[in-house]
Amino acid sequence: MNEADLRPRGRWAWFSAAVAALALVGLVCSYFSSFLVMASDSCFAGDSRAICSAAGQQTVASLPWVGWFAAIAGSFAMAGLAVRRGWGPWPGLYAGPILYGIPIAVAWWIAESG
Repeated sequence: MNEADLRPRGRWAWFSAAVAALALVGLVCSYFSSFLVMASDSCFAGDSRAICSAAGQQTVASLPWVGWFAAIAGSFAMAGLAVRRGWGPWPGLYAGPILYGIPIAVAWWIAESG
């Protein structure tokens, strides 16, 4: 094999390593984002805030993990589309933080609404 044959595989290996490193950071953030559920500690009987309902608490606890999985899958999907267009897989790294940030922002909004 010559260098041209190894180059695309090498790009995907480096891209996968970068996604894995960012996924570890996201894993830690998702773990600590799960503590947003503690915003319900100030709830009282009859409180109508979204975080005070069981569904709101479950949503706030699960959204960071959903975002984490979506970010990993979206990064590889976007990288695949970028490679089809003739670019390298690196634009896929931009999709991950966006797909991770949206559920985190929604979870934060539910926890802080009131």
